[in-house]
Amino acid sequence: MTKRSTENLRRILGLVVRVAATAVVAGAVSAFAQSTPADDPMLAEARRAYDATDYEHARELLDSVIAEIGRTSRPEQRPVLGAAYELRARTRFNLKNEDGARTDFRAMLLVDPQYQLAAQVGPRVLALFEEVKKTTVGSVAVKVTPADAVVTLDESKIPSEVASLNLAGGTHTIAATRTGYGPTTQSFTVVPGTDPQTIALVLERISSTIAVITSPANVEVLVDGVSRGVTEPDLEAKPGASGPVSKRFVLADMQNGRHRFEFRRDCYIGTQQEFDVARPSDYQMDPVSLVAAVATVSFDANVPAATVFIDDAPRGPVPLTISDICEGSHTIEVRSAFGRHLKRLELKPGQREVFQARIRPAFAIVSDSGAAGEVRGGADIRLVGEAAFQDTNSITLFAPPAKRVSDLLTADQLPVDWLAFDLIGRPIGKASTIGDPARVAILSRLAKSLNVQGIAAVARNPGGDQSDMLLMLFAPGSAVPDVVRWRTDGPLGVREAVRLLDQVPQLFHSSIGVAAIDVQDTDAAVVVAVSPGSGAEAAGIKVGDAIVSAGGAAVTSVVQLTLSIEAHPAGKPLAIEVKDLAGVSRKADVTVQAIPNVVSLADQALLSNALALQYGYRSSSLADALEEVTVRLNIAALALRLRNRVDAIRELEGVARLTADGRVPPSLADAVNGTTQYLLGLALNAEGDVTGAERAWRTAAQSRSSLLVDNGEPIKELSEQRLKQSTALGAGRR
Repeated sequence: MTKRSTENLRRILGLVVRVAATAVVAGAVSAFAQSTPADDPMLAEARRAYDATDYEHARELLDSVIAEIGRTSRPEQRPVLGAAYELRARTRFNLKNEDGARTDFRAMLLVDPQYQLAAQVGPRVLALFEEVKKTTVGSVAVKVTPADAVVTLDESKIPSEVASLNLAGGTHTIAATRTGYGPTTQSFTVVPGTDPQTIALVLERISSTIAVITSPANVEVLVDGVSRGVTEPDLEAKPGASGPVSKRFVLADMQNGRHRFEFRRDCYIGTQQEFDVARPSDYQMDPVSLVAAVATVSFDANVPAATVFIDDAPRGPVPLTISDICEGSHTIEVRSAFGRHLKRLELKPGQREVFQARIRPAFAIVSDSGAAGEVRGGADIRLVGEAAFQDTNSITLFAPPAKRVSDLLTADQLPVDWLAFDLIGRPIGKASTIGDPARVAILSRLAKSLNVQGIAAVARNPGGDQSDMLLMLFAPGSAVPDVVRWRTDGPLGVREAVRLLDQVPQLFHSSIGVAAIDVQDTDAAVVVAVSPGSGAEAAGIKVGDAIVSAGGAAVTSVVQLTLSIEAHPAGKPLAIEVKDLAGVSRKADVTVQAIPNVVSLADQALLSNALALQYGYRSSSLADALEEVTVRLNIAALALRLRNRVDAIRELEGVARLTADGRVPPSLADAVNGTTQYLLGLALNAEGDVTGAERAWRTAAQSRSSLLVDNGEPIKELSEQRLKQSTALGAGRR
């Protein structure tokens, strides 16, 4: 063999011949005709050599092909092998080797008894082939009853009726099976050169079959209480009244008598019917249609870019109407990047609901240490807590699936009481063995995994009775929980807890820039301080002036003055009347200004974690720069309360940039900058940056304004006090 031929052989022998196995029924065309030389490179090359009368080269190529296929013996190569034997037989014939040609024709017929030579074969070759065929194969006819039985001949499937079938001489086995009939097997011998023989098989009926079609498909079928499988969709059939129909679902081995059929599918109303089998036969039930058991829920939300979730699976953005929610218990949610609103509904077929979602920051309850009494099968008190606080206006409190929470806690090897605290916020039990940094890191991972804004826990109040419970709330980065007391045995304790949760301070209060006091025997509010840059300063009001009317109403106390100011729109002038120390009256128009409120660092009644998420939620829809400054200052102050100095510093640096860019009104710039620097000093000092803290406090000490909290101390005095304390501590360290 030439080097080129060897390379070609190696190349084509790696190819998988993708030609279907040759049919064994009578009338099949020859394997060689089906697998032309163009389909196989080596056969094509041998064919070209044969056509060029280069018979020796053709024989070399065919020897290699037949030898290689003989070694691998893969069934899919039978057509190529038969074609190779035919071409080599004709090649040998032309090389005057008739015995070799006979051997190849016989081998070809043993590979495929139905093989027929190509039409262009000469009469002498054809005569030789017919001679070999008479001594190699015989003919049989096959008829199996019933006609739809599955028939195999020597383990190859054939039709149930074949008029003429060529088989190699020897013993063969035919088998037939059919549902409802006993299987039958028969062996027979084919003697080449004899008259055709007929193989007849008749299967005996032993049971009945019942076929059914369901609409929709994927319906579970039960017979006499035993599941027999699920119907499959028929992709080619037209849909029925209840949706796509199924293929024929055949139930075999049905005995005589009455049988109870049940049809079930999730989201559909199941149905039952009885069927009588009088005698062994093939039966067809009337089509079975199931009616959808679904409810409709329409969704809307108080924020844009919110998504509907049904049982934790996203269904689309709001507004949205879903009309295919299966009957039964469902967790229905509307989520956004800033929170969620959750309901648990028991839906009935045909029910229609409207879910007007109120998106609020979400706390996931991940622990109920001590609440379930640690009794197997006890109530999940997390769900009790969720139900108790479902009417809060400020947060969404919910219990994720128990298994999901268990998996997350197991991953961190956390004990059941890892998040238990007492009423004053001290960790108890195993929770006391977890340090603040570790707890903060764990809470952050949980919040990210559960896609929530905060983490919550419930625990039995130490020293209380079985109904005395505590709710713990943690904002991201918080090392200090909010602890809210509530009871499981009545609504009164819950109402007070809900009221406490819903206490959210106003962002601004109205002011004309004066501090006033009530003086005995004086029917007026006496001014004791005037804020620099305020409307009062612009109107010429001075310390000692007595404000006797505001907005046309008499002022006899500070309370009346405050009410008049709060009732007046910010940015509009308020008509007031004042008397100076000499008793001289004058009127003035004083502009009412919106003054930012900043939460107090010392107010122990504030729920800092809940408020931190509330202010974070507000930051998603800011109206102007002053509102942004106010929200950031509050987030920073709350972060300081929660020992989250990193977030506090980040927010304060953002406020400082807004102030430096002139985004704060000039009348408030001094107060905002002073407050920012004072709080920044606290954060830096807590982080150990004493130099940076002192620098911030020195800047704050230059402020002439009060701290932006009602009745707060002046920033100047607070900052100077902090500087003295820091200096004294520094001297002590030296």
